[in-house]
Parts: sequence; C-alpha cells; structure tokens
Amino acid sequence: MQPERAFYSLNSETIVQDFEFNHADDAWGEGSLASLRIKAHLGTKFGAAATEDGSIYVFFQDASQQIVAARRDQGGKWGRVSGLQQSRAPGGASIFALAMKDRVHVFYAHEDGSIHDIALRNGVWEGMFSIPLPNDLDVRADFSFALPPRFASAAHG
Repeated sequence: MQPERAFYSLNSETIVQDFEFNHADDAWGEGSLASLRIKAHLGTKFGAAATEDGSIYVFFQDASQQIVAARRDQGGKWGRVSGLQQSRAPGGASIFALAMKDRVHVFYAHEDGSIHDIALRNGVWEGMFSIPLPNDLDVRADFSFALPPRFASAAHG
C-alpha cells in the first residue's frame, strides 16, 4: 500500500531516507528506504513517481553524481533499480519524475546543457529525447512540468 504522502531527504551520513504520513496517527514517521544504505551526492535533488500498480520510484544522484533509482513495491519493500544508463549529470542537477500509463519517465539536467528524458517500460530503460536549453541557463536550476488536463488524466489512470 502506498503512503498517502511521503518525502525524501538525506540523513547526516548522506544516506537517502524517506518519511511517510500516517493518516491514522496524524503524524509523520520514518520509512524504511534508509535500510538500503544508499549514499547520495550531498547536493542531490529528488524526483518521485507513483505508478498505477502501487510502486513508487525515487530518483536522485548517488555519491558519484550518477542518477540512480530506488523502487518501493506494492508490499512496501524498497530495492535498487538496475539498468539505468550513465547520466552524466552535474552535481545538484534538477531531477523530475512522472508516471504515465505504461512508463516511468525521469527528466534530468545533463552536463551537455539539455534536459534528458529516459523512461522505464516493461523493465527496460529507453532513451526518449533531450531538450536543448538556452546557453545561459544553469543546469542545476530547478524545473518542473505542467501537464494539460488530457495528459494529467492519462498519467493518473
């Protein structure tokens, strides 16, 4: 079962951790993501997406600045996601995740000055496209996406 609300951060050892809101207790509590002991880049950003099957994917930069992912399955167990391509993202790069129909997309600022979109579909990572950015835009700048209603409804069922 997915938590009603969750957020992701680093502990004092730069280990990725999660916190979940328990509606019954009306309180936040620590989740179990930290049990994976994944060290992250100190300046990492996070992107997360929940899928229709109840999985949650969390994307961030590891200590070597690669974009990596962890997945929480329907039973609440966390695991590392494999097969993600080398990201070549600068430290502190923006990351945004989105689940749409049969894919989980992760968008991130690449060191070549563009936003890259890669997607997980049926267990396989696919390179989708890159969006060139203006030369004067810092690739660590935050970004997000707004979906028109017809896409937003497709993303959520």
